[in-house]
Amino acid sequence: MSSELKVEKKLNKKKSTYVFLGIIFLSLLIFLIYLFVISGKESTEDATIASSIVSVSPRIPGQIEKILVQENTFVKKGDVIVKLNNDREKLDVDLAESDYYGALAGFEQAVVDVKNAKPLFYSSKSAVDLAKKNLDRMTNLKNQGATSELSMDEQRTKYDQALANYESAKTQLSAADEISKYLDGGFIKVKDKVDVQKISQVMRGYSPILDAAIAKLKRAKAAFDLAQINLKDTEILAPTDGYITNKSCDVGKFVGTGSQLFSLVSSEQPWVIANFKEKKIKKMKPGQKVKIEVDTY
Repeated sequence: MSSELKVEKKLNKKKSTYVFLGIIFLSLLIFLIYLFVISGKESTEDATIASSIVSVSPRIPGQIEKILVQENTFVKKGDVIVKLNNDREKLDVDLAESDYYGALAGFEQAVVDVKNAKPLFYSSKSAVDLAKKNLDRMTNLKNQGATSELSMDEQRTKYDQALANYESAKTQLSAADEISKYLDGGFIKVKDKVDVQKISQVMRGYSPILDAAIAKLKRAKAAFDLAQINLKDTEILAPTDGYITNKSCDVGKFVGTGSQLFSLVSSEQPWVIANFKEKKIKKMKPGQKVKIEVDTY
């Protein structure tokens, strides 16, 4: 009986040892699995969400007539958020438009003048022929001693002038032939569709009259375009999607070019700024995936 009791005690002791060893082994296994799972991973609670902040400013000076947003208003890119008084800009557009169409009429008249070069060419050629005959007759008279040197000089001057007019008319005639292909392309068929830039590129250099008209037309067109841009800029638009903050303007206030009216916190592509200790970033590389948890209330 006592021997059976001793055997049972030994078995219980051995079983307890196995259980204890099993617990240690299982704990060690769990610890190793934990180390494997968290190896190469770091975490921090010292992080903030950041986004682009854009300053909203006018491109031209003016007096604020209307404000269409308030603090924390969400706006989309292109929304009108402020309107400036545009009375002056409207007048500038009207004046520039008048100057532009006046310059365009001058250009069209110059084109007509160039196209009518043939009659001028033939009349100038006739004038040269007549002046040459008179000069030859005067030369014969001079050789015979029947006329003075002064009369001879006057006739020579008339011939030189007629010859210069003829050369100018010949240039005009050549220009008329050259620009006909461009005119047939419809440059001046519809006033509001005139391609001034192309006119300047292909039609300059053929005629001084045409060059002067083109230069005036270019200046007038540039002034007209600028006046329209300034009128458009009296409506201040949201540069991106986001939320209005830091409002610093009121109706009636005169604002200058570049003065800040609002800040706009962009809602596009926010990012996280996370701070880690230097020893924790050894294994961090660009492109690794991250998990972000945000506390909300």
